[in-house]
Amino acid sequence: MSKAKFKSTDTSLSCHFCLEGQFLGFAPERKSQFRYLQVMTQDGTLPIKLSKALQLMLFRYLLAGDWVRVVGRKKWDAEQEVTKFKADEVVRIAPPTTSDGISPAAVLGVEAASRKMDDQVQSASKSGKPSKAPKAKASKILICQKSPCRKRGGGVIAEMVERSLCQQGLEGQVKVKYTGCMDRCKAGPNVVFMPDKAKYSRVKPGMIPELVSQHCAVTGNQSPAK
Repeated sequence: MSKAKFKSTDTSLSCHFCLEGQFLGFAPERKSQFRYLQVMTQDGTLPIKLSKALQLMLFRYLLAGDWVRVVGRKKWDAEQEVTKFKADEVVRIAPPTTSDGISPAAVLGVEAASRKMDDQVQSASKSGKPSKAPKAKASKILICQKSPCRKRGGGVIAEMVERSLCQQGLEGQVKVKYTGCMDRCKAGPNVVFMPDKAKYSRVKPGMIPELVSQHCAVTGNQSPAK
């Protein structure tokens, strides 16, 4: 006599959640390249499942590095021993400030660049001379886009570099070059800042604004990248 199979109807392990974090990109699966939202929170990076309606809306709405608030339901999967998240609503929000105890690199990087710009303007005002447009110190940023690095987030890193250059007023002055293998596949994503030859491996999206600010600091006598 065969045993009957019963499907559990216990919903005690399912509950609502509301979290905030930094959008890293979409995690694809076989049926859709926008099926999961990757959000970096204080507890780590979480994959959050999206409905088809949210997929269609968010892939045009969100950019890597945006801060988001996600509301939905989470459920403990006893077989896989993991908590699964499914979004009902995703809203873009302003980045948090250090007053609430969160100090992401993305915020610090942009703030550092802004302070440097303000210092230059104030210095020019005191001297009575018109301020010159800032020039970038680094002439080129190399980003590996071979398959191993892309699987580890190289595409998201490339988007974040472009976004950070724009936010810090350096677009057009620093050339971004997508390269082949840098021979550090297992340590991807890999980024190199030239002419400093500063090499970084296992780069996270939140690190990019600070690295751009550090290596592409404005100077007064450098020509834009060719």
